[in-house]
Amino acid sequence: MAARYSGRSLGTTRANAAVAMFRQGLGRAVWGAAAGIMILVCCARPALGKEVKGLSFYPPFQSFNARGDRTVSAFNPLGAPAAKQNFLRLTPDAKEHFRSLYSPLSGRFSEGPVGGEFSLTMSFRVSGDEEKTHGKYLAVILGNPDMIRRTGDTYGVPEDFIGVGVVISPRPPSDLSDISGAPIRAPGPRQFVSFIANNGTRTTEDVRMAANSCASTLRYYQGRDDFNFLKMSRIRLGYYDGEISLEVDARNVGVWRKCITTKVTDMPEGWLDRAGVIVVGETSREVSNNHDVMSLEVYTEKSDAFDAKKVDGDVEEDNPEADLAERKKKRMYAFKAHLEHEFDAVERVLKDSVDKLADVNDNMQSRITKLEKDISTEVFSQLNRRVKDIESRVTKNATPTLENRLSVAKELWSGETGDSMESLLKKNTGYRLPFFVVLAVVLALFAVSVKQYRRLMRSNFLGGMR
Repeated sequence: MAARYSGRSLGTTRANAAVAMFRQGLGRAVWGAAAGIMILVCCARPALGKEVKGLSFYPPFQSFNARGDRTVSAFNPLGAPAAKQNFLRLTPDAKEHFRSLYSPLSGRFSEGPVGGEFSLTMSFRVSGDEEKTHGKYLAVILGNPDMIRRTGDTYGVPEDFIGVGVVISPRPPSDLSDISGAPIRAPGPRQFVSFIANNGTRTTEDVRMAANSCASTLRYYQGRDDFNFLKMSRIRLGYYDGEISLEVDARNVGVWRKCITTKVTDMPEGWLDRAGVIVVGETSREVSNNHDVMSLEVYTEKSDAFDAKKVDGDVEEDNPEADLAERKKKRMYAFKAHLEHEFDAVERVLKDSVDKLADVNDNMQSRITKLEKDISTEVFSQLNRRVKDIESRVTKNATPTLENRLSVAKELWSGETGDSMESLLKKNTGYRLPFFVVLAVVLALFAVSVKQYRRLMRSNFLGGMR
């Protein structure tokens, strides 16, 4: 007993040691466990048909470019989307961002029916710090690879693209008022899931007006206490010989709701012989959202995506036969992914704060520079006025005194010599005149100084008496 309970110091020492070990191993343990978990999660996928690897991605994102930036393998970025280990952030909750990710590879989807066949599933999250004011859109488009690599006004691709896609936005595409970028004041989480298609001949307006849409509660408000990383949504799109099926799992709970069933009949023949994929996110000058994509899976058969029953991040709480170790690993993955998401939010807030402080500093510097200039201008202006005032006063006071002195000197000189001042000046005595003038000026300034000195003494004396 004494060995087990040897006092508070021993307990404190062990606690400190445990904390130190926890701090040292937390990062490596969490990151390593998360990587292994993701492999297990990926391996736990149902045995589906042919997944197009070059057009699909899912975490963990472990590829890096030459600069050391994390990237999504086999995809090229436009506008620098931020790849994290467990999710891809196309746009942050900030205004005026356009970012996309496209595959330079292409898949062949024409081995089935005459009109081609494919399916895709995308796990994503639309979220933000504002509860009601938000926008603009998240889109995934499958089509001609040469066209989707060029940016344009039709949800990030040129209006003459050939392909089909899904758009998630606060307004349906047929509502063209979002071109003005006006703020969206929707009732919180509502978003429109829309199907678009173009055979290469439609304009942007034609594509938008022909879009089919359904409303669903897809957006998450990050100010809620129950918000976490697993709050996400899923869509799945199936295409079979022109027939379209679009379904939504709004809260990632494994419950799919039919959104759109339609038929595309005017696509050019063989358009699926070569097809690429692009995901696009955009915010405007007035509205924004976090547009995150967790995974995108593209298959060569329509049934592939629609046979999948797995829920992303599911820890199988209701399955008593689930392996306990696997359940713990999945919980650890969820915890680690949530931490990464929260750290990204903290980093963004700190960056915004630093940017605001920098803006304040720049503003203060400009104001200080302007103030210094104004003060300098005002000081020089006052000094100039004072100098002119002194010159005026000296001229006003000294000139009469000088004239009087010169008059007296003139009279005295004339009385003693009998000659007038003018006659003396005419007798080659002009060199003496400057001396007389200087003497007179000195006398006048002396008299003025004495007068000013006496006045100052009198004022100081009276001030001291008070």
